Amino acid sequence: EFSGVTSSMLENVATRIEDIQIKLLSLIEENDIIVGHSLENDLKALRLVHNRIVDTSVVFRGSNGRKYSLRHLSNVLLQKQIQKGCGSSGHCSTEDAEAALVLALRRGRIGPSFQLKENTKPQNVVSVFHKINRNDNSKSLSFAQRNEGSCVCVGSNDWISKYANATYGAHHVLSCESIMDTMAMS
Repeated sequence: EFSGVTSSMLENVATRIEDIQIKLLSLIEENDIIVGHSLENDLKALRLVHNRIVDTSVVFRGSNGRKYSLRHLSNVLLQKQIQKGCGSSGHCSTEDAEAALVLALRRGRIGPSFQLKENTKPQNVVSVFHKINRNDNSKSLSFAQRNEGSCVCVGSNDWISKYANATYGAHHVLSCESIMDTMAMS
């Protein structure tokens, strides 16, 4: 799905690219900073060059060079869903600009730690425990010890004793007899 300007939107428009360029140049000064996402396409279309740009598609690029969408960055880093159409089928330019600005400001304030965590694929924890139990010869080690970190396990006594033994105190185990017990605890 594409968004943005369509040919039907431009049918009765008398404004030319040169008019837009003149207007932008009257608004943007040399020391102003332009903040946005994937600005190269916009600047290329406008035939505009500016030396002070913060492009969130570059700032938040993955270590493998992957370029993340503004929608994904906003959803994950800001916990804000954007680009739902603003009542139409396209992006809302104000919403996109606000998201890019907030991302850039937070990165500036927090530093490089404000970034996407790479290689975090959702996993089925039951499958992980089954796989470890099947393939691991070090059955005496807890899940947390094997993975050099802590975890929280909630489950029936049988499952806990089979897959998430609480040896060495490396993680928290909360056992229950039924799913209703778990729901009552929350």
